[in-house]
Amino acid sequence: MFWIRKSPFGRQEDPIEHMVVLLSNEALNAGVPLSDAERMLLASEFIPGAPISEELRNRTKKLIEKILAREQESHAEDIRSFGNSLEWAGDPDYPNIVMLTEEVVCSGGSRRNLPPLHGWRRFKDRFQLIGCGLSLILLMFLIVIASTLIFGRK
Repeated sequence: MFWIRKSPFGRQEDPIEHMVVLLSNEALNAGVPLSDAERMLLASEFIPGAPISEELRNRTKKLIEKILAREQESHAEDIRSFGNSLEWAGDPDYPNIVMLTEEVVCSGGSRRNLPPLHGWRRFKDRFQLIGCGLSLILLMFLIVIASTLIFGRK
């Protein structure tokens, strides 16, 4: 099964802690370091009755948006990057950092500033869209023919 990927984190490594460390480093570089209590809150499981303060939520979302935008611009395929760690961090439970990262991704925060496609990329994207549409029509045509051959005989 080629679609199943092995986790890049070892048995003693925690992807949640890795994401918190990356976020903490980004906060330190931005000049607004995270306290130990904030790091523990981000690593803890999301509980609907115990919300995160709006100040921490907004500050964390901005930092996550910066990290994801930088990773997207660099086009580096680091299997332990912040965005790739998200896949492994939500497995045992649903920590606050995963919840905030999913909010940023679902709101389009990491893709909002991308320019529209131009030149070859735009042509390639349109060509793939048209090709998929034609393939779908041909597939439907083949299904209709096969069903009439199978069920049409008396």
